[in-house]
Amino acid sequence: MFERGMSADNIATANEVLSLVVMVRNERIGEKSFALFRKIMGIVKNDNRLWESARFSMKGAFSPIAQAPRVDDLKTILEFLHHYTSSQRRSAFGDEPIYHSFRAITDSSDDRSHPRLAGYFTSPLIIDTIIHALSNKGYKDLQGMAIVVLPELDSHLFASDKAFQAPGKAQAFVDAWWGAVESCRTDKLQRVDRAAAQVFFAIVNSPCLREHIPPEAWGFTDSFHYLLETNPPSLQRCTQNPDLLTFVKRVSPKVGLPSLMAMFWMEHHSLSKDVLDQMEKETRETVCRECEVSEAVTMLNRTRYCESWISIFNVYLETWEEELGGLDPSDRAVPGLRVRQESAIRARKRLIEIQDEVERDIPPASRWWQ
Repeated sequence: MFERGMSADNIATANEVLSLVVMVRNERIGEKSFALFRKIMGIVKNDNRLWESARFSMKGAFSPIAQAPRVDDLKTILEFLHHYTSSQRRSAFGDEPIYHSFRAITDSSDDRSHPRLAGYFTSPLIIDTIIHALSNKGYKDLQGMAIVVLPELDSHLFASDKAFQAPGKAQAFVDAWWGAVESCRTDKLQRVDRAAAQVFFAIVNSPCLREHIPPEAWGFTDSFHYLLETNPPSLQRCTQNPDLLTFVKRVSPKVGLPSLMAMFWMEHHSLSKDVLDQMEKETRETVCRECEVSEAVTMLNRTRYCESWISIFNVYLETWEEELGGLDPSDRAVPGLRVRQESAIRARKRLIEIQDEVERDIPPASRWWQ
């Protein structure tokens, strides 16, 4: 494509220019296609033959290669999605209209339209559509976009259990969601990983949904690291839920519980009093178990959860100290980092206090290191 003999610097510059041209072209394609889509949706009710044109213009606006245009009103998006959610239309046109609609919703800047999503996305038809999208293993982009759209619907789907009350819906949703997460997550803190973590804690907090979490999914509790900086509503609900620790201790004591405790300690400053009391009680019991001598437990196979929680604090504190050292004192990020740092220092101090208190109360003959 480039002239033979071009220097590496010239080739790199040419590639940058080409990428910029493609990006601008795709942005223009998206904007022009969306403008056409809005015009078509304004008259489609008077002529059903225009639905096909609406579908093609929506594809141009929200295909994976186009930069998503600004959406200032979700009304037309929801009308379009509703038209293509029936099983008959999915059979005829595939799932592309669902993908394009989900992408439009995730990239929407229209906060005024979000209240309209409440009744819309709790309808049985749309719940079935979401489950179908999550389950579509042959269309990975759709699975990923279905994961990403779910946090946008958090207050409508997960703040209460109303959306999943129909028989079998809760299990169908959790199974489909976990299958999509296993297929799409990258473990590189990309958009789909953050969205999956937000939804995981929404599911964990929901009495209706969490009973259906498969045993192998509880390791995903460790994904709380993805969310600490943004502190989304699903994580906030978990830190206020006094039933959560008891439930996780019952269903996943060796996998989910240690990570949940790590999350609670990192969020020590925002826990409700009931959750804080439970966490400190569980911490004391954990330290006691780790200290006492038992025929079944040796120094080599002994768990050290408390030490791992302290280590997590150390890693975060070191990271924040490095970040603060590289920022100008006037940077707007500094106050928030300072607050997180100071909260973590206090929580770490409290954790060490509990550890020391328990170890002092254990008789010397009962300690594994004696």
